[in-house]
Amino acid sequence: MNTTIKNLKARKQPNFFERFQVTSLLMQSANGTLYNGVEVNLETGDKVRDVVVKFFPKSCVRTYAGVRGVRCPSEIYFHLKAYTLARPFIVEPLDWIERTDDFAIAMEKPQGTMDLFDFCNKYGVQSEKNARIIWTQIVIACYNMYLGGVMHSDIKDENVLINPTTLQIKIIDFGCAKKVQDRYEKPSGTAAYWPPELKSHGSFKPGPVTVWSLGSILYLLLAGEWKYSEESGFMRNFLKEQRLTDEAQQLINRVLCIHEYSRITLQEVIQSAWVQHAPKSPKKRNSSV
Repeated sequence: MNTTIKNLKARKQPNFFERFQVTSLLMQSANGTLYNGVEVNLETGDKVRDVVVKFFPKSCVRTYAGVRGVRCPSEIYFHLKAYTLARPFIVEPLDWIERTDDFAIAMEKPQGTMDLFDFCNKYGVQSEKNARIIWTQIVIACYNMYLGGVMHSDIKDENVLINPTTLQIKIIDFGCAKKVQDRYEKPSGTAAYWPPELKSHGSFKPGPVTVWSLGSILYLLLAGEWKYSEESGFMRNFLKEQRLTDEAQQLINRVLCIHEYSRITLQEVIQSAWVQHAPKSPKKRNSSV
């Protein structure tokens, strides 16, 4: 076990909800409820920062993980571990607590951010320069998590926060995260971002499925859309792709290859020409942030 998560243990001190004070409902999800809140300095009573507090009813916790004899929900465990592996790109988990009927985790709330779904709707297709800045951060985070044995399993635009001014990203929501293993039989995450191999033979490998999910974000940034149907799967818009540089088009072909064994690997993504080198000027320049 990675010693950097040695402090992962049940927090039972009564001052958790004195330190993290809930202020308003943020959203409800299938596996928990999120609230806006503030972190308070217990000595001075001053506000430290804005936070988000997520509550998990124990009835909704599907799997647990153990660290040094302490049991906690897998979502909390993988979130904490991912933060140690890809710290600049993961929303910081601050503390957690177990109660009689539920668990709660307090997380940072990065200021000035929106999720990538809203960002793409507001700002539209990105220049290749900006798309590279955004996407490379997500790729590095997924690669570092993968090397450390963590698979997020639900990489999509709604699970990435972005600051529109700096283009800094933070990955959220580890509710589907799992330990990296050779192959999985049961899918998790969002069906619209599942790779073709799930439909063809019902199982998938962690590396190729992560690359496919990253490909969906790349396509959203560069083409401005991700069209998916149960019958035909992902549908590319080759007309929109024509404005892209050769390097970008080649990368899209490789990350969204329908055959998992021919799909580019995470390491090859990082080493690709488009990520490593400035692309040639596109035929048409589109507005960007």
